[in-house]
Amino acid sequence: MTWASRGRRISALLAGEPASQQAPPAANEAAVRPLRGLPPLRIVIVAVLALFAVVECAIVLWKALDAPGFGLLARDFDLYMDATRRWLAGGPFYNPEQLAGPYDLPWGQIFYPPQALGLFVPFTLLGPILGPVLFIAIPALITVAVIWSYRPGFWAWAAILLVIALHPDAPLIWIAGTPTIWVVALVALATRWSWVSAFVWFKPSVFPFALIGIRDRRWWIVTGGFALSAVLLWPLMSQWITSVVNARGDNSGVLYSLTPTALADPLIPLLAWIGRRREIAPSRPRETAPPSPAR
Repeated sequence: MTWASRGRRISALLAGEPASQQAPPAANEAAVRPLRGLPPLRIVIVAVLALFAVVECAIVLWKALDAPGFGLLARDFDLYMDATRRWLAGGPFYNPEQLAGPYDLPWGQIFYPPQALGLFVPFTLLGPILGPVLFIAIPALITVAVIWSYRPGFWAWAAILLVIALHPDAPLIWIAGTPTIWVVALVALATRWSWVSAFVWFKPSVFPFALIGIRDRRWWIVTGGFALSAVLLWPLMSQWITSVVNARGDNSGVLYSLTPTALADPLIPLLAWIGRRREIAPSRPRETAPPSPAR
């Protein structure tokens, strides 16, 4: 540092100029200049996670749809609609082999309690095209709208993309029309109105999400309604209990859905809520006492 530069710094300090306004040394300018054209680190992290998530999900979705009849497209929706129509026609809602004794867990078994019929029955009236479209589109729009309304911050988006990257099978429930997509929408709504989480009881295997609004009195009213419906629908309820007890194999039992992949989708709206951007109220101007009149 030359005597001239030292003199300029001393004169700036004496003049009361803050250090941030002083001209940086030439060496610092040379070190900072190459970094000015680079994107912020957080944008790089989100971009990398988004790339991994998109590529992995694209591969999974391609395999899911690359089969006769579009593979998994609305497959679970058709399964539950067929069981519901069979029940409406006077037949059983659960498959006979589920009630006869121990059985393995191939695809095609009914594991929802009879309360889920309140969700299934209306969609049996909408036809083979409009039914699956609305069954998937309604919870999807609800979930996206709630997440978007929170304007999640950087770390929230990074966490969401990380969940998708680690569990690329998560989008399959939306392709297959699995009723779990309605659990995702209910969890999203529960971040706004916590008592709504009580409706998650239609899928008891993910009961932790049903407990979100347990401190709300309205939650207890809805939960009481589910308990009353279990009594009124006891013949079907007992069949559901039998079908769950008879199940054998991996992920069987009443908590069969408590797996990382199954919990990935409902976790996404919770991450958006945790990482939401909170509005900062504008500071009020400080009130000053009016000047006293001159005497």
